[in-house]
Parts: sequence; structure tokens; C-alpha cells
Amino acid sequence: MDTLDNTVPEELREFLRDTGVAWLEAREITARPWKASKRAFHVRLVDGRAAKARLLLDGRSAEDIASLLGEGAASRCCARIIHGRGRCLLEEWVDGELLRGSTTAPEVLVECGRALADIHRTPVTRDGIVSAEPASAIDRVRNDLLALRSAGCLTDSEAAALMGVLEAATPAPGLQGLVHLDYCLDNIILHADRGPVCIDNETVRIGPFALDIARTITRCPLDGDSRERFLAGYVAAGGPADLQDLDFWCLAADAWSARLRLEYGNTAIEPQLAALRRRIEARPLSTEGSPRPVR
Repeated sequence: MDTLDNTVPEELREFLRDTGVAWLEAREITARPWKASKRAFHVRLVDGRAAKARLLLDGRSAEDIASLLGEGAASRCCARIIHGRGRCLLEEWVDGELLRGSTTAPEVLVECGRALADIHRTPVTRDGIVSAEPASAIDRVRNDLLALRSAGCLTDSEAAALMGVLEAATPAPGLQGLVHLDYCLDNIILHADRGPVCIDNETVRIGPFALDIARTITRCPLDGDSRERFLAGYVAAGGPADLQDLDFWCLAADAWSARLRLEYGNTAIEPQLAALRRRIEARPLSTEGSPRPVR
């Protein structure tokens, strides 16, 4: 019997009906305000199990996510997809301890690093592990900074200073493959048998491994010993990312995250803007050799 409350969008209601899974009720658990139709619901099934139903942002494909997470370690380290169609996802509800950055045990941080390495090492059937061109990443950061300036989130002088930091960057080509792009402690459950399991996987795609790590570091955020433990676990598990240009990728992650929040109306934008402003006083992101101008 369908007793879903009236807050569930019709698109998601129709999807749940079409799956053939019997449910009793649902309650909204969307974590943050979004202007777009991104929504999440806890669904209680007739057989006693719980599941999570999602309506993804426009442009995201539930079929693509289900395909990417259906292989190897990704299916163990991320919540399993039950059904996916269009923007609609139905996935398992993962029970366990929700992690918090300030109280996460050192050994758990290491395990989280190992789990992200396992996700990165999951074979993908399209694109595969290829080189990510640094020029395209620099262009993306530049565009994000310009968008933030145009919206008044950064002053002209702040944007110009950050452009100067960017022009000093000389990142080497990095490898890319299966990435998560929202692998942070707020999204991780410590499962009794599976270890760290990521429960928010709508951003999964093919992309640069180093950017994925940078997103974890900047989203948590991780610094000092917590950052070192996480990276130690990643390296020990054979993670394929080259960490030599991680400072650049952290700048890219902060700029991208701020622009996403601007674009989709999320009000939690100030931490990313503050991180960008701190970059102005930090050392340039250049590596050995002369900085290469970016035009």
C-alpha cells in the first residue's frame, strides 16, 4: 500500500511504483536546501527493510551511477544500488556509525583512505585509466573563479589575486578513472562488516583521481594528522593518484565546490570562499622550475 506523504515528488513516486517493490512510508531526509529538485527520502519497505530513494540533480543519470558502482570494490565501499532510472535512484540503507571529523579514530581515517583507493582501483568499462590534461583543469578553475567574481562572492581584487596564484601553478598530467567527488566523513557510515561505506554517491563519474582526494580533504576538512593518516591509508592500499600536485587540486576543489553551491542555491558557501581567500596569503602553487603562464 502506497502511504508516501505528499512531499515526495511525483517523478519519484512513479519510479517507486514501477520498481515493483512494496513500501509502507517515506520521510524526507534531504540534508541541505537546494533550489534544484535534488531530494532524498528514507523509505520503509513492506518486508521490514529500509531503503533510500533519491531524486538527482538535472543532468545526472541513475543508470550511469548504477553501472559504475556495480563492479568490484566500488560495490562494497558504496551503498548498493537497488534500482536506477533517469534521475531516480533506490539504494540500500546502510546501518552503522556515522563518522565525524573531530572524533574519528586514527585507524578509521586510515581505513577511509584505503577504501577510496579501492574505489579508484575499480575497473571501469568505458574510458578506463587515462591521463587528465592539466590545461583543462586550470581552465575549469579559472571559469569557476570568474563565476564567483561575477556573482559578487569574490571581490575584483580577490579574484585577481587568486588568478595570480593559478597562473603560477604547473600541475603535471594526472591519472583519471572512477572517482566519487563527495567522499567525505559526513557521507561515510562505519559498517560492522564492510568497514567505511559511502552513503551519498550521486556524484560518481570518471574524473581525475587527485581531484577526488582533494575534495575529501577540503570537504571534511582534513588537516594535520587526520590528513596524513587518510593519505597514508590511500597510499598503502595502492591508490593510483599522484599526490605531488595536491595543493593545486585542493584549490580546484574549493573553487568548484563554491561554484556548485552558487549554481544550485546551497547556502553553505562561506567555508569554501574562506578557504579560497586563505590561498591569497599562502605560497604559490608552483613546483620546481619557472612558472608557466596560463593565457
